[in-house]
Formats: sequence, structure tokens, C-alpha cells
Amino acid sequence: MLALNTGFGGDQVHMLRTAVSLINGHFEPFLKLLKGPGTNPGSLIAVLTAGPIAITHDYRSAMIVVLIEHILSLIILLKVAKAVFGPQSAVYVMILFWMNPFRMYNGSILWEPAFLTIAAVVQLYALYQQREEAKFWPSFLIGLSFLCTIQMHNSWLLLFFSTLMLVWRKLVRLDYRGVVAGMALASLTLIPTALFLIRREPLVFDEQQTVGYFGKGLVTVVPTLKSFVYCVGLGGFDVVRELKESTIGPAAYRPWIIFLQLLCVVSVLISVVANFWYYRPLFTIGILKRFRAQEDHATTPEERWIRDYVLSFVVALLMCAALAPSYLQGWQVVLAAPAMLFPVLAWATKRWERTTKEPRATVSAFSYVAAQCCVIVSIFLAHSAFNRSPGIPSVIDPQKHAALMPYIPLKP
Repeated sequence: MLALNTGFGGDQVHMLRTAVSLINGHFEPFLKLLKGPGTNPGSLIAVLTAGPIAITHDYRSAMIVVLIEHILSLIILLKVAKAVFGPQSAVYVMILFWMNPFRMYNGSILWEPAFLTIAAVVQLYALYQQREEAKFWPSFLIGLSFLCTIQMHNSWLLLFFSTLMLVWRKLVRLDYRGVVAGMALASLTLIPTALFLIRREPLVFDEQQTVGYFGKGLVTVVPTLKSFVYCVGLGGFDVVRELKESTIGPAAYRPWIIFLQLLCVVSVLISVVANFWYYRPLFTIGILKRFRAQEDHATTPEERWIRDYVLSFVVALLMCAALAPSYLQGWQVVLAAPAMLFPVLAWATKRWERTTKEPRATVSAFSYVAAQCCVIVSIFLAHSAFNRSPGIPSVIDPQKHAALMPYIPLKP
């Protein structure tokens, strides 16, 4: 429902322009070409979206591809979670991942972050399969997902740094023949970009411009510290900003929106508790020793590997926040979201479930899901991203964007 009512703005112009260009037989060399840091090379997203748009003549039909990707992500995540924490973890994966308002919001808008979740989950699965020995096909998936992510969003460095750290610590063994083969396949959609650069054609920059410089987060400090907030916030359903922007409707709804923001804060506090429990066995220095658990709850090699995997993403998030030319925003950390669910997932399956009596556990789980549903419905009803305005979208110039008009159904 969110995707069916998704609005049309600047990001949708970029997505539709490349898809329509491919429908007309021309590969666009760039998804976006900005004057500041933010260029996305390649035609991958155009290849993924052109088919549904050509069939339906409706830009929203491209969300079918996103839905399929997210369903596959859920299946893969369930497979890994059950292998690590047992079959009882499936319910919590459904709650923490599939019902998460953060995933639903970012995955229901036709923009680049909607396509990223599958890349993060495929990387997790491929790395998990190579804990002890290198394998060709999992390595192939790593090379494929890495180069595909470069073409979709600039947050690809999250995958790069996290994988690099695991390889450096010898927690993963890669078959580099598979990595090269995967990257070779993904590079096919980079051919238009390569030809464009070889011909040295003039670059026509988009009006949008990213202001900043590499390393801005490290210099200004605050963005780097903000990465730690995302490390725990992604374990809950931190969509406080999205709720704040949900301003459509009577002013009487504002107390309700504030109440939902408080529920988001509560979910993040639950994540804080879970993360503290999850990392407590690692506290070995200074005053933190008093918080050290008597025994490590990660009792199997698989559980210890998953914890190292999550830590690799924590460090990758810190590094990306330090290097980023702009302040870190929610849509820039979509790739980290699946990894940051594992502390809460481990806490729920190994701590909370075993210490909470059955009636209370069931009521708590249903209450958590009910809160998520209230947040999702409220964003759907009151956020401008899911409330299309009647007539031609304000970002569309009928003359300049004449080629796009047949694919934009107008709301009466």
C-alpha cells in the first residue's frame, strides 16, 4: 500500500529518466551525475526497473522489483538466523526485520536505498558460508553484490569496509576467482559509463549538488559520533524523523504523532539494553570490567562469528561516517540495518525469551508489533512521500520532461 501511493519527487525523476531512456533503446551512463560527491555510475537500476515500467506505463510498477528483492532478503535472513539461533528465531526475524517501519519506509519509495537491502543480506549469507573455507559461488555473490551496490548508492563502502575487516581478521576466506567472476558479471551494466568516459563526452551535471568534502565527519566529530546512535537505533524502529515529517492532516493528530515518536524511543531503548547485553562479555578494560558477564552467551562458533560480523559493520559505519562529505542520514545506513538487528535478535532468543513467562512474552510481542503497525499506518496517512498531490507533480516540467509524462499517472 505504501509503494502504490508513493509520491513523485527529485529521486523519482532520476529513476524514471534512466528507465525511460532504456525503454527507448539508450543506456544512460549515470543514474545521477552531481557536481559534488554523489555520482552513481552504471545502468543497473535502469535494467531492473525498465521492464515493469514499460509494461504498465506507471513508474510505481518498478516497486514490484523492490518487493521481490525484500522477500528474497527475508528468506535469506531467515535461513542464516535459524542456522545460528535455531528455528525459534524465525518469529523475531519477522518482527524485527519484516515488520520494521524503517525497512518499510525506505523500501516503499522509488529511490536508490529501496534496492540496497538485498545486497546487504546476500553479503551476509555469502560471508557466513565461507567462515572456514573459501567457496567459489559465495565469493561470486560477494563480488556481484559489491559492484552492483556501487551502481546503486554511495553507501557501498559499508560493504567494502565490513568485508575487508573480516578478511583481515581471517574470519572469512574468499575465493578470489569467484569475486572476480561476480564483479565481471556486474560490470556489464558499467559498459555505458566506460564508453561515455572513453569518448570524453561533456558531462551534464544535475542541478542537485552535494555540499561537503571527504572527511567532514571526522573534522566536525558529531557525524562520527552519530554513527553509534544508528548502531543501536537500527535495532529498534527509529523513524522519529519520518514521523516528525508526517504533517498531513488535522493539527489534532499531532499528540498522536508525538506518542508514536515516544514508542520509537522505547524501541530504541530496548535495543540499547539488548546491545549492552550482547557486547557485555567483551568488556575487559577499566571500569567496564564490572559489567562483564560471568559467561559468554555466544556459546557456539556460529554465534561468535555473527558477533564479529556485527562488530565489523559497527566499525564500517564509524569509518563511513568519518569519511562522508555530509551528515549521516537514515537512508544512508540501509545497508547496515540487517546486521544491527542481530544483537536484539540474540537477546530475544537467548535472554528475554528464557526469562519471561509465556503469557507476558506473548503480550509483549503482540504489543511491539501493534506499535509497529500504528507507526506504519500513521506514516502512510500523514507523510508527504505517500500522499501524491493532484495534477502534474511540482518537479515535472511538461516540456522538459515530455518523455516521462506517459509514465506518470496523474492523480485526479
